[in-house]
Amino acid sequence: MEYLRLTVQESYCKAANENRQGAASKMRFGKSAFKYEGTLKGYLTLLFVLCAADLLITFAALPLGAMEINPVMAEIIHTPQGIMLKLIGSLAVVAWLWHRRNETVLKLAKWLVGGYGFVVMWNLWVFVRLAAR
Repeated sequence: MEYLRLTVQESYCKAANENRQGAASKMRFGKSAFKYEGTLKGYLTLLFVLCAADLLITFAALPLGAMEINPVMAEIIHTPQGIMLKLIGSLAVVAWLWHRRNETVLKLAKWLVGGYGFVVMWNLWVFVRLAAR
């Protein structure tokens, strides 16, 4: 009986140790143990696409008489450096969120996609209204 108990305990410890080593090797080689990685990747990709769409729709609406409401972007939107800052800044935020990838970041990404989705829909509505004039 003692032999059986020792064998079960040894096999349990061996399995636990293998799980720890497997997780450590995944983290060591750049892979994550985060189970919603694919979902987060989709949200972050969509976030960057929405940022780029915001920029493109704003550029299309400005000649029609639209105004940039964001005071920071209103100052820099008319320069090539400002455009690059917007795109590189968006990409940097997405990369930082990807680096942090955990469930809190997934929740934040969902909120950011929802917020930017609202901004893009608003921009489209303004663009359509101005184009119809």
